[in-house]
Amino acid sequence: MKAFAARQPVFNRNEKVVAYKLLFRSEPRVAYDATEAEETAIRIMAGTKQIFVAFSCSLLQREDFITYLPRQAVIIEVAGIVEPSCEIVEVCKNLKRQGYTIALTEGEFFSKLPELIAIVDIVKVDFLAIPTDRQQWIAKEIGSRRIRLMAERVETRADFEQAAAWGYTYFEGSFFSKPKIISADSSTAKRAYLEMLQEINLPGFTYRRMEETIKSNAAFSKQLLKYVNGKTFDFRTPIDSVRHALILLGKKEVEKWLSILIIWEISRPISEEILILAIARARFGEIMALQMGLQSLSSEIFFMGLFYLIECMVNLPIENFIANLPVSSEEKSVVLGKDNNLGAILYLVIWYEKGRWSQFSYYAAKCNINEMEVPSVYLQSLQWAEEIVVMINSNGDAG
Repeated sequence: MKAFAARQPVFNRNEKVVAYKLLFRSEPRVAYDATEAEETAIRIMAGTKQIFVAFSCSLLQREDFITYLPRQAVIIEVAGIVEPSCEIVEVCKNLKRQGYTIALTEGEFFSKLPELIAIVDIVKVDFLAIPTDRQQWIAKEIGSRRIRLMAERVETRADFEQAAAWGYTYFEGSFFSKPKIISADSSTAKRAYLEMLQEINLPGFTYRRMEETIKSNAAFSKQLLKYVNGKTFDFRTPIDSVRHALILLGKKEVEKWLSILIIWEISRPISEEILILAIARARFGEIMALQMGLQSLSSEIFFMGLFYLIECMVNLPIENFIANLPVSSEEKSVVLGKDNNLGAILYLVIWYEKGRWSQFSYYAAKCNINEMEVPSVYLQSLQWAEEIVVMINSNGDAG
């Protein structure tokens, strides 16, 4: 897999993921280029959701490439500065007749290709690029039409709530990973899980204590047995006891799995996307460490990736949580945002998943990683994370 692509979630007003915006690295272009690798990447990253795919004008004129993609899932985003063109208009009209959804930026909607206005379905508004009064004006101007509005680069919850009040339908940005105010009861429960998370990572946490901890929670026991009997390990005979699972997997592997279950409990009722992102980030970093020959650090990188978003899951500063974890000062400094040698792997992962390609290249060079090896690891990590979440949810609530 050689397509450099990442995805960003698109939410509705209820903070449910309804689509993904794909970010391609194909400098100096920013658009999909219809390679086989990119088509495969699209299918993996989309899953069951709709996807926003940016198409350059030149590619729009090669309509046969676009129609290979499923019209029920793909939202065609006209990328870049669009010059008035009868050909582009006809292509978009034809795609619309075939059932594709068409999206334009607000600048193009109001100043370019007036004939497209009649067929556009979604207008995208960059909340970091235009002032608040224009954001509101656009909502009023378009709100009376059938067109849906998408607020992009929404960085704060206040902006999300304001955009929703104005009538925006879709929202993309880092607002969803900001801390939420939670009830006292919920906070107490989350703190209990945090204490468990800290305890299981203590060096003196024995196999016996691990077994007792898992058995004390019936759902955790069920989840562990389902995991060990899944396709990841493919043992010849079914494993039917927590102790047997511990012996077969080893303490480190069970610590990882139990940590995921605890993070799942802590992350509720925040968007499930937080959990997927945390698990994918953990797995991504772990595989990269292994590929770099840093087997001894792979577990630490996994846990750093998993914990990096902990602040948005609980009403607790990250400094307070990380201070009680039995990890090295170097690992703590990474989670707190310091750029050291260990952190280079984590930042490589973070910048890739955000589609910040220049920063990604910097850390790839710092880690002495061949960039071409990374896209397949990213996709593999996403698939693994989503399979884990499906597995967990299939058993219902764990608490």
